[in-house]
Amino acid sequence: MVINILPIKGSPLPTVKYLIDPTKHWELIDSNGIDTNQKPIGISYDFESMRSLRPNINNRYFHIIYATAEEDEVSNTLLKMIQDEIKKSIKPPNTDYEPLCLVIRHREKENDGTHEHSHCHMVVSRILPDGALIDDSFIGLRLLLLSQALEKKYNLKRAKDFENKRKKELKALLKEVTINNRISLEALNGKLSSIDYKATRTHNAGGTFINIFHKKSPLKFSFHESTWKEEQNVIEEKTIVLNTNKGGRKVAVNRKMDKDINHQNKNSKSNGIER
Repeated sequence: MVINILPIKGSPLPTVKYLIDPTKHWELIDSNGIDTNQKPIGISYDFESMRSLRPNINNRYFHIIYATAEEDEVSNTLLKMIQDEIKKSIKPPNTDYEPLCLVIRHREKENDGTHEHSHCHMVVSRILPDGALIDDSFIGLRLLLLSQALEKKYNLKRAKDFENKRKKELKALLKEVTINNRISLEALNGKLSSIDYKATRTHNAGGTFINIFHKKSPLKFSFHESTWKEEQNVIEEKTIVLNTNKGGRKVAVNRKMDKDINHQNKNSKSNGIER
């Protein structure tokens, strides 16, 4: 499983609107201190009721997204148990109060129509009713360790196994859309659209990266484009098995194959050099 966390700066209203968008297939998993029989603006007001206890805190809320692998059939009951574990792991140790929260499950069909993608969103107030504050130090790492523990506890697919499998599939896709030694972003996004993934190209001091992320979950993969080009241009050494007529024996011959070998031969002939 995967757990991702994002800080919410300012009002939680935009996030709440997204969670209970009437165009989405959503279900209420759990809530605490929130009247869910309201419009998004009313739910946002409930969250903001804690603001006066810590007026100088800007990042007052967390948006936590957790998802399991497609192969895992997860009930709402198990999802509630998982969110209880998440709240327990981030709750301050010196308080008996529970944080205000809203937990929504989204069920959406992939664009190819063959798979249902399911995941949960949690909006959690960092400020508790007694004024205690949820510590955000190393919270990403803490949730990563929690996700690994929950995989074992509830016999869920390991996120690493799932990500390695999907990364292998995406590498094969990148090879298909590499044109003239460059990844075609347009062609890549055309293929990714059927499985609700999207690709972007970013540049920074470390080089150029192709980032592929799922539109509806925390899954994200990054490929270093320069490294990818080197992988495609590397001289491949293959073992070719030749059948001989001498007793049916097979002789293994190592041959190096380079994409530029034909080009080099042409240049040699034009210079009058025999090889």
